Amino acid sequence: ILFIISIFVFISPNYSATIKIEHNATNQEIQSLIDSAKSGDIIQFKNSTYNEISLIINKKLTLKGNGTTIITNNSKGNNGNANIGDNTFGFYFTKSALGSQLIGFNIISNSDYAVIVNSSSLTMNSNIISGGQKGGVLFNNSKDSKINNNNISNSKSYGINIINSKNINITSSNIKNNNDSGILIYKSLYVSIFNSSIFNNLKHGIELILSNNTKIIKNKIENNYDGIFLSNTKLANITDNLINNNKRNGINLNDRTEKSYIVNNTISKNANGIQLNGKSVNDIIKFNLIKEQKQTADTDVDMFETGNGIVIGDNYDPSSSFTIEYNSILNNGRHVLSSDLVFDGKEYHIDFEDLERKLSLSQTTLMIFCNPHNPIGKIWDKETLQRIGDLCVKHHVIVLSDEIHCDITNPQKEYIPFASVSKTNLENTIMCIAPTKAFNM
Repeated sequence: ILFIISIFVFISPNYSATIKIEHNATNQEIQSLIDSAKSGDIIQFKNSTYNEISLIINKKLTLKGNGTTIITNNSKGNNGNANIGDNTFGFYFTKSALGSQLIGFNIISNSDYAVIVNSSSLTMNSNIISGGQKGGVLFNNSKDSKINNNNISNSKSYGINIINSKNINITSSNIKNNNDSGILIYKSLYVSIFNSSIFNNLKHGIELILSNNTKIIKNKIENNYDGIFLSNTKLANITDNLINNNKRNGINLNDRTEKSYIVNNTISKNANGIQLNGKSVNDIIKFNLIKEQKQTADTDVDMFETGNGIVIGDNYDPSSSFTIEYNSILNNGRHVLSSDLVFDGKEYHIDFEDLERKLSLSQTTLMIFCNPHNPIGKIWDKETLQRIGDLCVKHHVIVLSDEIHCDITNPQKEYIPFASVSKTNLENTIMCIAPTKAFNM
């Protein structure tokens, strides 16, 4: 029996303790309890108001508020706590506070920041943060941290400031009424913003500078200056957002943007939908519904033109390379179906079973066909052209044949115009050609 008991004690886990903060506790008393707590402990605040608060968390702790109101201190003395880079704060999570949590607080910030995060794997959940002289929340050299279901507003600068950080995830949060941008992402990697509302910020909704691999997905971004502002970025994924009623542009691409993926957004009632104002390198803009932009004579909007879906800015680099697809189709109330080519390891082929299934749909009225094909460079044979033509006639679909590359072919390979194959094709085809590709016009 003694042997069994000793084994149990050896393998039993270290349970966290819950340390309760009394209603009338001072900042110094709370800090003392935090300093004496063990890593993994829970610091439980009463549902009360605590004034002149400035706390440093230097170990893994869970701070629970349950509606607690924290009014932060703006004194440079910080109630005895050292200033962090000369910034005052309500909560400061040091690098040693790895894995800490801040849950359920109402923070009214008179300090530079309500919360400063230098630690990693911090979780902020269900907090209401108002104010801040320099910002609501600062992530500086943090990684793998999460902000979920927070309301961050009324900062005199940025709502959330993310600097030199990695893997910061913002979900289901409201970022509003800040005097600069709602969210600034600077020199950071893999920041994700999902299912959040970013609105009524004096500058940009989201400002992205010198940062890569950012995901901005399924957000509502409204009534800012620019909805989303990008400068010197790579691999920004901007997908499925509602970007409406921003004073200047829905999306503004500045300086150099590379491999941006701007897809399936609804962009409406801004001064302009998308502005290209720098050098775009392989940016993709497609499947966006860009509609009802507003012409304005507002002198604060520093553009020559407004009311455009996509506008070229003064600093646009004409050597830019980007793909703009399908936006005009969607903007005219149409839908896009794609019948993708199949690669067998050697060459590409048409999937005729997939093609006919999509041609047979009652909503399908027009097929856009590329002959010769760009980008694979395939010159279609007569049998393939006739088969496509017969299927389109069968299902009452008009063919628009893009043949702009017809003059750029191998001399040993004959190009066949789609409409020349048969009378059936001729009577059901709109053929588009131009000298611009072959003769560089």
